[in-house]
Amino acid sequence: MRFLGLLLALTFSPTFAQQNKYKEIELGDNQYYLCSIELSPDTKTLAIGTAQGNLLFWDIETQQVTRKLTFEGFTHGPYMSYSRDGRYLLWVEQYFTDWALNKDRPSTAAVIDVASGNMVLKKDNVNAAAFTPDGQSVVAIQGNEIIFWDIATGSSRKKFSPSNLSNSMGISNDGKLIVVAQKPTEEDLKSIPSIRNDKKAIKEALKYREVAVFYDTQNLQRAFMANDIMDIVFSMRFTADGKSLFLFNAPNTKFRPAQGSNRNAYLQVVDPSNGEVSRTMFPTNAPEPIYKESPDGHFVAVTSVEHQRTVANSLLVFDRESGQTLKRFKNDFRLLENNVMGRACFEFLPDQKTIALGYGTRLVLWTFVE
Repeated sequence: MRFLGLLLALTFSPTFAQQNKYKEIELGDNQYYLCSIELSPDTKTLAIGTAQGNLLFWDIETQQVTRKLTFEGFTHGPYMSYSRDGRYLLWVEQYFTDWALNKDRPSTAAVIDVASGNMVLKKDNVNAAAFTPDGQSVVAIQGNEIIFWDIATGSSRKKFSPSNLSNSMGISNDGKLIVVAQKPTEEDLKSIPSIRNDKKAIKEALKYREVAVFYDTQNLQRAFMANDIMDIVFSMRFTADGKSLFLFNAPNTKFRPAQGSNRNAYLQVVDPSNGEVSRTMFPTNAPEPIYKESPDGHFVAVTSVEHQRTVANSLLVFDRESGQTLKRFKNDFRLLENNVMGRACFEFLPDQKTIALGYGTRLVLWTFVE
């Protein structure tokens, strides 16, 4: 019933507040669609990734591109994240379309030294990757292993193989815990109140669903598990304050068929101190959304997809506490030309009232708080 409520909210809700105040910005001579935007830790610069492996650095004060780098092997652009000290950028290859909806497609992950502009580490066959909080290592899921790669030497520091490893993982902000998506065992399901007494639900969970398990990063031993069942967890992300873990879930299409081309996915929120799963969730139709919490913790923004006469990317802004949809930005800049291109990507700006969005080859500054 909870999932049905999410679906109805996304599909049949009254019209959301649409964009009112926004400014379009040309990014120099850029000719490629934007696919990722990340704010530097010093809050002065946006790193902007585009198709064909371009990386633009955009100064927030002057609103100018100050630098451009290009890297081979990222035809459809990267997902990006900064190391905490701002020294490195982690790139994970995006795909234009992944038709295998029930299993994540491995890709390439690379570390870029921001000062030198050099790619200093590159790993293939990666399902998920993240910096350690000290910025010295990248942790990656490769095959059935989770490997801690030393950035300076390129060597493996340590690795382990959790049982029934799936697509995604994340590292807590203090570096003490690593959380991993896994296929559940019958023993796991005994500790999940929502299904432990339901034989049918247990059978379905064993076949189609997943659990989130927390491990101690020092001894790599299991610490605890989130207290609710998940669908397929394709990605996860800790909030900046470390107090919440967002998990992007999408149902196995054999278990819960999608309606048309809608993904009918959602974000779950977990308290990483004890594994308690919140009842507040955030729906999205995007196959692989970008999602972030605002710096003040009041909002959650999630990219989505709208299927009407054509397909259009959009950004949904939710109230963090209640999960209520507050505003939406529909990326319909090419509808009249019948040439909808680009990806939905965004970043909250330091002024607490503006979101920077990818708008095809351009950047948009949207005043979402009036």
